[in-house]
Amino acid sequence: MTPSDPSPDGTGFSLGRRGGWPVVTVTGEVDFSNADVLGDRLAEATRWHTPPHLAVDLSELEFCDSSGLRRLVIAWKRIKDLGGRMVLLNPAPRMAGLLHITGLDTQLEILDALPDRPPPSP
Repeated sequence: MTPSDPSPDGTGFSLGRRGGWPVVTVTGEVDFSNADVLGDRLAEATRWHTPPHLAVDLSELEFCDSSGLRRLVIAWKRIKDLGGRMVLLNPAPRMAGLLHITGLDTQLEILDALPDRPPPSP
């Protein structure tokens, strides 16, 4: 697992593996001051497989502003363009509401648990 140093408010970004999936776990708050770190972790995980597949664990994300949403959408589009799959895992209630209000819940794949198997490699 590749952790980031958590900020004083408990925000952190870690990258690890679960069941063959790269998983970026986001905790605390994402805003303009740290959205680039989220983007970096997502980009790093995207390079682990071809085509890329990625799970983003949002179960402990308490707040996310538009800059954080933008990083998620950029990663999703990049992965989709490369023939891969990105899933959002178990978003916390506030994040689930934000995804619904913005309509992203109709575009992004949101799951309660990690899929049993990652997509096959070519």
